[in-house]
Amino acid sequence: MTREQVLERILDPSGPPSNTEQRQAFDAWLERDSELKEMYQEQQELFSVMDDWRPAEPSVGFDRGVYNRIAAYEAKLNWFERWFGGFRPAMAGAVAMLLVGIATVVVQRDQPVSTPEPAVVLVSAEDEQYLREIDLALDDIEMLADFDAFPLNEAAEGRS
Repeated sequence: MTREQVLERILDPSGPPSNTEQRQAFDAWLERDSELKEMYQEQQELFSVMDDWRPAEPSVGFDRGVYNRIAAYEAKLNWFERWFGGFRPAMAGAVAMLLVGIATVVVQRDQPVSTPEPAVVLVSAEDEQYLREIDLALDDIEMLADFDAFPLNEAAEGRS
């Protein structure tokens, strides 16, 4: 057991270790180190005092006094703080979002609407013939793919 572990056990409300081997190591540390021993005794006294402590019961008019103080505080507030006092962060966020929305609408309205012009690509006659052949080849591949969608049964007629 290290000194830090002994210190943790001293401060732990569950007290010293219950295992006999660890308890012996704990006691050995207390015998060697007078500072830890003094701290352990003070901590045990504190725990016993806290176990015996009982909180005082609130007075009979405690609730009435609290509500009177709340009412006095609310009487000092102006109308804006009464209505929106608890919503300050939410109000700031709502105002910011409203301003962003208004700015977006105004900026988009000021921009002219334009349609892009189609791109004109000049192709030579040789390239145009090549592109037609590619288009026909793709159509043929597509047609052949439709035949493979429903494979024939092996035992069907017409197959060898």
